[in-house]
Amino acid sequence: MRTGAPHSGQVSTAGSVNDWTTSNWCLVSGLVQAYWYVGTVLGSSVGANRAGTRTRRLPIMRHRGCAVHETPLTVPVVASPWLTDQQQRTWRLWLSVSELLPRTLDAQLQRDAGLTHAAYVVLAMLSEAPGRRLRMSELARTSNQSQSRLSHTVARLEERGWVRRERAAEDGRGNVCVLLEDGWDVVRSVAPGHVAAVRQALFDVLTDEQAAALHGALAAVLDGLDPDATLRMR
Repeated sequence: MRTGAPHSGQVSTAGSVNDWTTSNWCLVSGLVQAYWYVGTVLGSSVGANRAGTRTRRLPIMRHRGCAVHETPLTVPVVASPWLTDQQQRTWRLWLSVSELLPRTLDAQLQRDAGLTHAAYVVLAMLSEAPGRRLRMSELARTSNQSQSRLSHTVARLEERGWVRRERAAEDGRGNVCVLLEDGWDVVRSVAPGHVAAVRQALFDVLTDEQAAALHGALAAVLDGLDPDATLRMR
């Protein structure tokens, strides 16, 4: 059966033209039904308010021997995918806080030391590590940065003489980032102002009960995102 129009120059018999018309009408009919089916499924999924199934019958389309099946179609009805009003309000509050809080902390660090928050976290993680040094892979994990972003951050800190990268002494494989004395001085001078900014922006506006509830909620979310506890800051 042909599925395309006869090429120019070909002699088309009545039978071949009829076959071509019938074939393409079947194709169009099938596409119409497929479109109808997708629209039905999507409409049922979005507009449903209860679980269950809904049986719909496709319209019959016939043309010159091409019959579209009249088999009943069972379309699943699923629960609404949208957030509830309360969930939507909570989600948008979280989006706003996750944008504004780092911006506030960045502003304090830029003002006091010309540092980004990401760079300060790197210095802080190194200051807490044994010997004030960490493998780059471990530093990326503890500072919640990708390897490429961390490399960029460390390069800028190296330019300021606050850290140094060197080969790992244990096995000679991989690089270690070391916090230098000037970098340690920066951490000690900047930390008090940073702690005050965190307290003012986050904890001063919460009661003790709210702070405890926030801790529990964030811990639950983090457990879902990082179940094996390999990605979170220590």
